[in-house]
Amino acid sequence: MTAADEDGRNRDEAAVKRIERLLCGEPFTKALNIRLVSSGEGRAVLEMDITAGLTNDKGICHGGALFTLADVAFGAAALQDGTVVVTVGSDMHFLRPGRCGGVVRATAFLVSRTGRSGLFQVSLSDEAGGVVAAGMFKGQWLPADRLA
Repeated sequence: MTAADEDGRNRDEAAVKRIERLLCGEPFTKALNIRLVSSGEGRAVLEMDITAGLTNDKGICHGGALFTLADVAFGAAALQDGTVVVTVGSDMHFLRPGRCGGVVRATAFLVSRTGRSGLFQVSLSDEAGGVVAAGMFKGQWLPADRLA
């Protein structure tokens, strides 16, 4: 194994730890039981079970729960380099219902980054691979001195 391989593995392990802290540290995210499936530079895959508590009066997954999963997936994809990112814009389209008892998977990846601004595409799919929702999320990375 080369030093570059070791550095890449250590960077990936550090990113996974940051994402796990995000998922366990935010009470709202933790309550939704969102979990990490995989991640890499500028990308992340997360899953969420659609429980009865996440449904609306029509018996399907509430759009707010789906939006939150997409937002968290974007945030996880943006956490790869260790800097903090906040959502400054989004455009989400709901295409089909998420069914109670199912699992929805969010796949997020970086489309473009210019300076402290980045654009991410997020897709939500059901267990059969059908697209439940898709959207774009704009993020702003914060300078370290703004975190205090």
